Amino acid sequence: MLVINGKNVYSEDVEEVLSDADPSIETNGATVFTIDGAGEKLVVISEIKRKYLGKIVPQNIFAVIRRVVSANFSIEPHEIIITATGNIPRTTSGKLQRSRCRSKYLSGELNILASSLQMSQESKITSERAGLISAIMRDPITENIQAYLLNLIELKTGSLAGLIACEKITLTEMGVSSIQAVELINSVNKDLNINLDVGRAFYEDSLFGIINMIETILWLRGSSTIGKEIVI
Repeated sequence: MLVINGKNVYSEDVEEVLSDADPSIETNGATVFTIDGAGEKLVVISEIKRKYLGKIVPQNIFAVIRRVVSANFSIEPHEIIITATGNIPRTTSGKLQRSRCRSKYLSGELNILASSLQMSQESKITSERAGLISAIMRDPITENIQAYLLNLIELKTGSLAGLIACEKITLTEMGVSSIQAVELINSVNKDLNINLDVGRAFYEDSLFGIINMIETILWLRGSSTIGKEIVI
């Protein structure tokens, strides 16, 4: 039994409703459990049938699940996770193993196709990024460029790993892989309409080295070189 906001709810009841919520959800392919937070928070794990993989829109499934859970139990899920068929642990007889699923979720071992919480956070970061880009266009100073790059790094890596940006910190130390670094520079070039050389960025490597390169390009673009392509 789940206890959420002082209300008793049977896991089996929620799971039964979820299995019929959408044709793409696997039969007997949804489980629920709670995690501690500011009170007990409901997490929903839903398997998607193989024939629907790559065809569904995660946001639509999230909306259906929220609506069904809210309408039937007056509960708002904390997080909804979509996974492929076979990823929810079961007994040999096919019974869902909620506690094992919860353990895999908490340890990060669950194979996640889409997460409502992660997509919400990414949407927020993307929205913030638009404002940061506007700030750079108005005033291309170090502080604005740094705030924009940190936002972009968080979007690419999922977090800043609790690190405080300092002058010598490298992208690797901030959890940025080589592939993510290329994506980062490509995003910078597209967002700011500049041509920052990937090779030079890799050579600099440090966060503030890249900030200085971007600041230099934007300063030159705003000077007598307007109309000319600047590559650094």
